Amino acid sequence: MNLVTFGCSYTQGIGLEDVYPKFDKISKLAWPQVLAESVGCTVDNLGVGGSSNKKILHNILKHDYDTDDVVVVCWTHTDRWCVIKQDEISDVGIWQWPDSRKYDGVKYDRETIKRSQVFFEHLHDENDMVLQMQRDIQLAKYWLDKRNIKNYHFSVDAVTYFKKYEKWFDVELLNIKFIQLRNNFPGLDGHHPGWQAQAAVAENIIELTQGLSI
Repeated sequence: MNLVTFGCSYTQGIGLEDVYPKFDKISKLAWPQVLAESVGCTVDNLGVGGSSNKKILHNILKHDYDTDDVVVVCWTHTDRWCVIKQDEISDVGIWQWPDSRKYDGVKYDRETIKRSQVFFEHLHDENDMVLQMQRDIQLAKYWLDKRNIKNYHFSVDAVTYFKKYEKWFDVELLNIKFIQLRNNFPGLDGHHPGWQAQAAVAENIIELTQGLSI
C-alpha cells in the first residue's frame, strides 16, 4: 500500500521543526508521514502551501495513480482561489492583501496583490465558496471511485461547517477537528499546527478508518 495525500500547508507541514522557516519543504512530522509510519506503508505527500480547494482538486485529477494507492485529502479554507494557466497556477489568498499581516515576512508583487483585491472585493462570497468546495469534493470522490482508488476526505474546518448542504452533499467526511488541534498545539510560526496536532490528526484518521482498511 502507498499513501497519497493532498492538501495545503497543513498537509505539507509548514511551521514544523524539521522544515521551519522554509516554505518549500515537506515535513516528516506532518500527518501524512506519521500516518504512513503508523500503518506501515510508503507515502507521497503532495500537500502544497497556499493551495485552494480548486488547486487541490486539480492536483487530484492530474495525478498518475498506482493500483495500490490509498488517497487521503485534507480540504482547505474557502478564503482561497487560483487561476490555472497553461503553464502555471497563480494562487489567490486573503493573506496577499496589502493591509493584511505579513506572512512571515513574505512580500507580494503588485500584480499578485491587485488580483487578490479584485477577487475578494468583487467575486468572493462565503456561501458560493462553500458550494464550490462541496462540488470539488464530490468530483474528487467520483473520479477516484471510478478508478477503484480507495479514498478518504476531511477538512481543516469542522464537519458541522457542511451540514447546511447535507441533502445533496453525500460524501462522508472524517470528523477531525484540525483547527481546534492547531489552536491547542500551534507550530513554531504560531499559526500552523504543531507536531502534537499533526500526530493527533494521524491518530484520528487511523481510528476513523480502522487503519485505512474500511
